[in-house]
Amino acid sequence: MVEGGGSKLFIQTKTWVYKYPEASKALLQKIAEVCVEYLALQVQAGAQLVQVFDSWAAELSPVSFKEFSQPYLAYISENLPRRLKELKLEPVPMVVFAKGACLGYQVVGLDWLQDPAEAVKIRGDRPIVFQGNADPGILYGKEEGITKTVEDMVAGFGGGKQGWIANLGHGITPGVNPDALKFYFSELHRIGEK
Repeated sequence: MVEGGGSKLFIQTKTWVYKYPEASKALLQKIAEVCVEYLALQVQAGAQLVQVFDSWAAELSPVSFKEFSQPYLAYISENLPRRLKELKLEPVPMVVFAKGACLGYQVVGLDWLQDPAEAVKIRGDRPIVFQGNADPGILYGKEEGITKTVEDMVAGFGGGKQGWIANLGHGITPGVNPDALKFYFSELHRIGEK
């Protein structure tokens, strides 16, 4: 909306956010309101789970995240259940993928830069499921590397099959050999069964 296209540095966006913080917050609030309505309509159309991506969150400092991201992620998680109730729809699990965000979401997506064991420690006794968090780049390597990554991920989430959903960080990247992906899945099943 602000950059006019993709960006690696987000210069226009950061200039706008830091020069015009109140206008930025007003725009973010409108986006959050539209997200609630859009997600409610997705559930009405049959979605059994929804996921909110804050693709800009990783560009924000912790202080800026609390000002320009967290309130709007919280707004969505607080208002989607209300909107579903107004539409006489059952609530559905909500997944969030953004650093530092778990307010009101049942599932939190982690990328490969986050240590699953540290996330488990921070979660404590709260009933939050984690989704993550293998680096999709492992699929370009050898099977030994895939096995080690899966072992580390499963161990980090506490082993077994409870409390986490296996995921490749941001998804499958171009050029991945389908056999490597198949091996990744087979290792998840083998190691996750232990």
